Amino acid sequence: MSLNYRKNFELSQRPNRKDLFAKKHQISIGIDAEDLFNRFYGVPLSTVDDIYSISTINDVEVRLWMSKKERRELGQRATEAIANGLARKTQFQQLSAEQFISIDDSRPTNRMMWVQQFFRVFKKDMPRVMYLTHFPAMKFSNSSTVLRVHDPFGSQPKAFKELLKKDSWKHKLARTLRTHAFIRNTGRHTIVANSNFTAKQFSQIYDIPEQSIKVIPYGFKTHTFESIMKLREKNCQAEPYFLMICGMRGSKRPDLVINEWAIHAKRLPKLIVIGKVPGEVLSPLALNLSKSGSLVLRDFADEESLLLLKINANAMIFASEYEGFGRPVIEALVCGVPSIVNDLEVFQEVGAEFIDVFSLDNPISLIPLLEKYTNKIGMAQSISLVKFGQKYSYSQIGKLWREILA
Repeated sequence: MSLNYRKNFELSQRPNRKDLFAKKHQISIGIDAEDLFNRFYGVPLSTVDDIYSISTINDVEVRLWMSKKERRELGQRATEAIANGLARKTQFQQLSAEQFISIDDSRPTNRMMWVQQFFRVFKKDMPRVMYLTHFPAMKFSNSSTVLRVHDPFGSQPKAFKELLKKDSWKHKLARTLRTHAFIRNTGRHTIVANSNFTAKQFSQIYDIPEQSIKVIPYGFKTHTFESIMKLREKNCQAEPYFLMICGMRGSKRPDLVINEWAIHAKRLPKLIVIGKVPGEVLSPLALNLSKSGSLVLRDFADEESLLLLKINANAMIFASEYEGFGRPVIEALVCGVPSIVNDLEVFQEVGAEFIDVFSLDNPISLIPLLEKYTNKIGMAQSISLVKFGQKYSYSQIGKLWREILA
């Protein structure tokens, strides 16, 4: 990324490394190796956002806690990803270069941790606070623990019922172990959910008082409207388009949007989709439009390219049947772009006045909203979206973390 490009961003202030080590507070982030690698379509993982939010607290050192094996594998994967053109830098490389980060590779491997979390107590050189995501049963002799939850570990408090579900054995076993670990350690952790919707789900499934669950959204890299306008002017797309960041997986249904858009494509802007969408789920009409260039399908976009696509879009479309957090809406807000989303409670929680909703059960309900944004929104409306998005900046979310970590 060029120096001039960097100047266009409003970056969060980073604490000086000397100041960090002079302070008493420390947070060690216990992270699965997957959480330090880019998703296949370029969007960073939630734990990375938490790391950047926590880093804005001026008396905190963030320590990445992993095994030597994971650290070695991350380096190998980074080399392969760059060689294959999948990323300019992986999340692990970006974090390793940050002044507020230190790396501790003394942890057992992930495979060992699935079992050891139930009987081992970690005593040596542990910081005051441990941030946990994947291993809820981990115990520390001299550390308090924060358990970051983004989705209920299972849909039943009886862990064994997860084994009866239709899914891969790897995923079923992981959910079963995490559910059992969570039930055993409910009273030991400070539980921090990413939304009121997720907190409500945990409360109902595990019979926990909802008021005992803290709620902190994920933070985002935000920009001033002036910097967005400069990027728009430099990288102006002559042809209008809608943008959908959504691969075909789990609860994501980009195929429903693509096939409905294709029927009405003659009177609508083109559609760009970032994420893997197999051809067999698309209609013959949609496949023909992809050949003509009206439909653009891309498996991956690096962070810089993705930002440019977002800020120049007429609107962003999100086709999720389920979300535990309103990330898609906030991604659009911080870029000053309207969002068109499936009608989910968690999206309404972010800000009902800033979204347009349709129903995936009735895809044709999407078309009037696409027609509404055939032209780009005005400057005043775009400014209001950007201003509202500022409440999710790393520095603002860091203040919420400080209240808990203090």
